Amino acid sequence: MVLAGLPREAARRIAGVVAVPWALAVGTDRRHPGMVPKSAPQRMLDRYVDRLLCVAHTQPRLAADFATVLNLTASPATLLRPTVAARVLRPGATRS
Repeated sequence: MVLAGLPREAARRIAGVVAVPWALAVGTDRRHPGMVPKSAPQRMLDRYVDRLLCVAHTQPRLAADFATVLNLTASPATLLRPTVAARVLRPGATRS
């Protein structure tokens, strides 16, 4: 029957569409005690995003970049562009 593979095929196609929103929605859940530990690259990305959020408080352009990602109008990779990373990682950037 043609419908036999439909659930699996639908799940496969939907996964590609919801991967980014799902990652944004649950990305911080694994920081809580008792959760499966994150890998070193995931922990580094968490620290980068923490710093980005601190810097965004004083840099409206950075806050706008972050908002576009949260509103799903830009890819999370946008926040790793060299121009963004330079503002996030600049020494002293988190000081008010």
